[in-house]
Amino acid sequence: MDISSFLGGNFLGVVDLPTASVVWHPQEVKVETVGAEQKLTIHFQEHAKSLPLNKTNLRPMAEAFSKDSTQWINQGVEVYKTKTDFQGQIVDCIRLRPSQPTHQSAALQPAHQPSAQPPVHPPVQPPQQQPAPWEA
Repeated sequence: MDISSFLGGNFLGVVDLPTASVVWHPQEVKVETVGAEQKLTIHFQEHAKSLPLNKTNLRPMAEAFSKDSTQWINQGVEVYKTKTDFQGQIVDCIRLRPSQPTHQSAALQPAHQPSAQPPVHPPVQPPQQQPAPWEA
């Protein structure tokens, strides 16, 4: 029996991810109370719980899509499990990154894609022998 539904919690945790990495799509980004703080949270179409966003997860989203969180909606986001150092302990955590190249990473790609065919060059002609000035 999967006990995940009995673990509770209003926010997405590592135990809520069905695999080590999934591609989900944001449907809403809003401010919510997390503990005693107000935090930006992201709601995914594929899960009922939201994920509070820390700076580590905010940065790749802003860099990939925009600083305007409305631009994140329906974008493919890889949600994956990893480890981090928290208060001297190595703990499981959730990280975010774009699931596909974005407009900014596409700008880093070469504008010209090389052809599968090598370029055709005219044959090279051997240089004509010129007499040395003293031989003329």
